Amino acid sequence: MTDQPGAPESGATPSRAGRIYALLAAVLAGLLLYLPILLVGFSLYVVAAVARGEGLGWQSVVEMNYFFIGIPAFIGLVLLVVPYRLFRASARRVGTRQAARWVGRGLVVWHAGVALIFTLTAISGRAGTADEVWFAIAFGLAAVVILIATVVVERETRGAALALFGVVAAGLVGLVGLVAVVAAVWGTPLRVPPGAQEVHIVLTESSVQVEPATVHAGDVYFIVDAPADPAGHAGFTFVSRGLPGQVGEDPLPLSDQDVDRLAQGDYQGTAMGGGWGGSTKFTLGAGNYVFLLAGAGGEAPGVPPESMAVLEVLP
Repeated sequence: MTDQPGAPESGATPSRAGRIYALLAAVLAGLLLYLPILLVGFSLYVVAAVARGEGLGWQSVVEMNYFFIGIPAFIGLVLLVVPYRLFRASARRVGTRQAARWVGRGLVVWHAGVALIFTLTAISGRAGTADEVWFAIAFGLAAVVILIATVVVERETRGAALALFGVVAAGLVGLVGLVAVVAAVWGTPLRVPPGAQEVHIVLTESSVQVEPATVHAGDVYFIVDAPADPAGHAGFTFVSRGLPGQVGEDPLPLSDQDVDRLAQGDYQGTAMGGGWGGSTKFTLGAGNYVFLLAGAGGEAPGVPPESMAVLEVLP
C-alpha cells in the first residue's frame, strides 16, 4: 500500500517528534539565512546610495563588508542542507504538508519580526540608522516569498509545483539582477550638487594640502586630487576625534590643542581613517580636521608627520 500525499509514513513516531524537527528546521534555517538576506539588504543600500548621488566614497569599507559578510553568508547557504534534512525528518512523521506549514510559517514570523526591528530602528531618528530601511525591505521580501512558497507546497499539486518553481526562478533572477546592478554602479563617483561646499585634497609625492582650508559647518564634499604614482605612498590619512558612537555617524572635530599635539607626533585620543576612493561627503561640526600624508614615515608615536594639512570648520 502506498502512502497518501502529505500523510506520515506507516509506523511513524508520534507527531510531537515531527513538530520538534520542524521547529529545529525553522530556527536553524532562519539563522543560516540571516546573513545572505542581510547582504541583499546591503546591496540595496549601495544601489540606493549611488542613485542618490552619494557614490561609494568609503569604497574600501564597502568591499570589506562584502568580503566579511559574503563568505559566512555563502557558507550559511551551503549549510541549509541541515535544516532541509530536519524538514524531511518532520515530513516522514507528520506529512509534507504539515511539516511545510510549520517550518514555513515559523520562517515567515522570524523574517517579518526581523523586518519590523529594522523598520523601527530606521524610523527611530538616530543618526546612521535611516539606511537600515533597506535591510527591513530585504527581510520583508523574504517573508513574502517564504509565505508564497509555503502556501504552494501545502497544496501538493502539479500546478503548485510549477508555481513554486516560478517563485524560486523569479528570486534567482532578482538576485542576479541585483548583482548586475551593483557591478554596474561600482566606482560611480560622488555627485556634488551645485553650490555645495567642496574641498579638494591635493596630494603630491611629499605633501598633502586642502583647498580651501576653511569651510562652514554642514555638508562638505571632499574630492581627492592625487598623482598617478605618489612615490609609493598610500595616499592620505584623515584624523578626527572619532565617531559619536553610532556606525555611520560623522566624525567629531579636533581642538586647537589636539592639532598642536598632532604636529608633534602625539596621536593619543584621535581616530584615523582613509580609503575614500575619489570622493566622499561628511556633515562636519565646527572645529578642526587633519589630513596626513600616509606611508611617509609619520603616524608613529612621537614621530611628527612629514606633511599635515588642517581643515578649519567655522560655525
